[in-house]
Amino acid sequence: MMKKMFAAAAAASAMFMFAGCGESPTDVVKAWHNAIIEGNVEKANSLCTENMHTKNKLTIAFMKLEREKNDGPQIRDLRSAKFVEEDIDDDTAEVEYNTDKQSGQEIKLVKRNGKWLIDSRD
Repeated sequence: MMKKMFAAAAAASAMFMFAGCGESPTDVVKAWHNAIIEGNVEKANSLCTENMHTKNKLTIAFMKLEREKNDGPQIRDLRSAKFVEEDIDDDTAEVEYNTDKQSGQEIKLVKRNGKWLIDSRD
């Protein structure tokens, strides 16, 4: 009896563990924010569709100046992001967040090959 209960508990745990393996759209946006702050173009691009790659390079180039200021105001603002809403509709999603300077910022994502990617930002 104990073996059956243990086996059932182990199976249930495995189901929950594997069900949570994928990253949510909000997780992707948070990782993208960190990549931008750290100046990691490759990581930022891996979280986005191709149409965001140029924007990533330009944003990271600008943020380099902010990093040289020892976390200038733009970086501090990005670090202050509070994620308030995630709206998923099939293979598209929108993540809304607020920072100390702006509220209601939205990032649009698309799902490609089972992976959420940032497609644009407002």
